[in-house]
Amino acid sequence: MARISTYTSDNTISKSDKLLGSNADGTTKNFTIEDITSYLKNIGVSGKYTAMFHDHTYGGSGAQQTGTFIIPGNTSQTVAFSTVTTLRISKFPFGSTDSALQRINRLEKEHIIIANVNDINQFGVYQVTAISQEGSTDFYNLTLAAPFGQTTLSNGNLEDELKYSFEVYSSNKRYTHNQSLDSTTWTINHNLGKFPSVSIKFSSSDQVYSNVGAFAGVVYTDENNLTINLAAAESGYAYLN
Repeated sequence: MARISTYTSDNTISKSDKLLGSNADGTTKNFTIEDITSYLKNIGVSGKYTAMFHDHTYGGSGAQQTGTFIIPGNTSQTVAFSTVTTLRISKFPFGSTDSALQRINRLEKEHIIIANVNDINQFGVYQVTAISQEGSTDFYNLTLAAPFGQTTLSNGNLEDELKYSFEVYSSNKRYTHNQSLDSTTWTINHNLGKFPSVSIKFSSSDQVYSNVGAFAGVVYTDENNLTINLAAAESGYAYLN
């Protein structure tokens, strides 16, 4: 075999290209780019948490397995993303013995996207409203709500024994409120599912005020509603981000 440095470099990589390497049993084998890519998707890369979906048969094991997630009470091999309101997830990602519990706990109150690792057009977006441990087990229950005040934001289904990634969903959504009537109180239902920053433009001025605390009090009723209190009645626009 010639020295590796003498081989011509290939700058056009295709999924059928092969890499030479050592298998876990010590044998020398070829590994295709396609298979390596699939493996990396399945174990989770770039900060994604990956788990396998199991139906009520738990993959034939009789109990939920490490590296999986289930829909409690589900009896079907296929579950529409649009119907999911709770799930139970292992603190260990698929194929890993390292706990991802801290990462899971950070999902609380966040919007997340769950997507098929091999078909990103199969997905569901949710807000995680609560996380609780299932007894003293290594599994955690995630309570889910529709995102950004919408009815649903999803496409397709969860399918038994396929793998899915979990990650924080950043939509960078904004909301513009048109206050058409002069008022000292602007009541805004924005449905952003967060506590947004607030800027104001009054009808009497072309200036946009980002430091609204200088002349207005913003009261966050909850993650989807807020009130702006003004010293004098004004109309205009509020920009929420």
